[in-house]
Amino acid sequence: EMLRFDFSSRVFQSFSLRDIGPYDKLLGVYQEGEAFWLLTSSGFWRFDPQANGFRPFLELNLLLDPELHTVAFSPDGGTIWFNTATGLSRYIRKDKTWTYFNEASGMPVTVFTALFTSGDEIAGIKGDFIHYYKPVEDRWYSYQLASVVTVSRERFFMFSPSEGSVLNFGGGYKLHLTGSRTSWLFRDILGENDVSKRNDLKLRLELGGGRSINAMYNDADFSDIMYGVQYRGARDDNIQSLQWGDARVEKGSRELLQSFGVFGGGGRVVFGEKTPRYHRSFVEVSAVEGHKTTALTSDFFNGRTRTNTATIRDVDYRKREFFRVESKAGPLDAGSIRLYVTVKEGGAATRNLEADTVIAGYVGRWKALFPVRDFTLDASRGVVRLAAPLPRESALAARYREGGVMREVLLSIPDSILHELRNVYFLKGVSIIPASLRIRFHNSLGRTVPLSAYGLDGDGDGRLDPRFVDYKNGLLRFPADLPFPPSVYRDSAVSDVTILVRYESMSSGFVLSHDRIVRGSELILVDGIPA
Repeated sequence: EMLRFDFSSRVFQSFSLRDIGPYDKLLGVYQEGEAFWLLTSSGFWRFDPQANGFRPFLELNLLLDPELHTVAFSPDGGTIWFNTATGLSRYIRKDKTWTYFNEASGMPVTVFTALFTSGDEIAGIKGDFIHYYKPVEDRWYSYQLASVVTVSRERFFMFSPSEGSVLNFGGGYKLHLTGSRTSWLFRDILGENDVSKRNDLKLRLELGGGRSINAMYNDADFSDIMYGVQYRGARDDNIQSLQWGDARVEKGSRELLQSFGVFGGGGRVVFGEKTPRYHRSFVEVSAVEGHKTTALTSDFFNGRTRTNTATIRDVDYRKREFFRVESKAGPLDAGSIRLYVTVKEGGAATRNLEADTVIAGYVGRWKALFPVRDFTLDASRGVVRLAAPLPRESALAARYREGGVMREVLLSIPDSILHELRNVYFLKGVSIIPASLRIRFHNSLGRTVPLSAYGLDGDGDGRLDPRFVDYKNGLLRFPADLPFPPSVYRDSAVSDVTILVRYESMSSGFVLSHDRIVRGSELILVDGIPA
């Protein structure tokens, strides 16, 4: 899946990449007005806004070499340049003609690292040179890029966000500081904040002559904190290394016998004259003492699809999560809708609110909700979904533009349902394959109730009609507002119907059976071949 952010509506638009192959590697994205192109490991695809789908670039089979490296468009989009392993190919979309360039026709190099256009000219970068082609002269020009001049200083301090900070004391002594400190602000629907901070810090003190002291502190893993210090000697020293804290021990060279972690102390000492060929000592002693912090384990996954079964009761509808916002003038204006929720006085969310306000005739301390983070909108159906269920003691209101006029509507107030939807059920899974979904209803007597009894099978084929299912998010929505008996919706709810569900779902990833995995210890085999 790919997301594109729309600045006008402040929402993300989702694009499914299933049509271009589930195992493709995405190499580049190229914008062309409202449309865009995707370069993958197996082809070139254009997203057609009218058809709302990806179309393959069928003319690609006329390339002399199918191995694509990079693509460039002319400013007007009329010419496309393709760089393959055998050279450069120019396609003029109006005439549907191809022109091929290679080293035999004057190209300085075959494959470029980067490719871009300027008018009718094409330019590429390879190594320390930039090469560009002028069609009017049918000639290539090459220029060397300017080199970076470095000035050596005995003592200096350098700060680089990408490479870290270096303090040079002179005489071979340098202090390197690298790492990161990350903070997350968790905020619930009522505005209560929880700040979480994590560190991944590393320090290396160079002592000159190839000797150094290294230290690290890492609490980025929520389940553990790792820290330690290590001394590394010069190549000709007897003491090669000494360490204390979290360390990694190598466990042979066979597959699936990766290194494991140990907390304790250890070192490596060498004695004797070194061999001239491999520069190894005749005597070498390594020792580690401590307790093991990781264990070797293997997981096996058979394909990207998995079969799921679930049992759902009629009382398990998504409570205080979905609300209907009606518009008589057609689909809702997605860019104008705003949601507000009342909060308790004295809470974190009310510290900056001086007094109660009135929205849709309801007096309260209202707090604005943010699109995407706090709620999403299905404009075609006029339904908003909260990221977290609305608290029972809170009210919910909406403001939106209809026919040039701003409307205010109460969606829910304490002890009153109003516009809450009570006909949406979660199927306990996402990314459902539509053809695999099977649903049966059983009443309290154990008898099967047909789908048509709930209006879910309009064509009478015994299958659930697709318009009632959100396969991506795993949601079932009944056509009736209250599809089940009144006892299901009372405070002391009594279940009457059980929903049995079976389906296959696509997984974009796999959950491993263990956490606290040692970084770099993983080995992934696909059909026996390391990936």
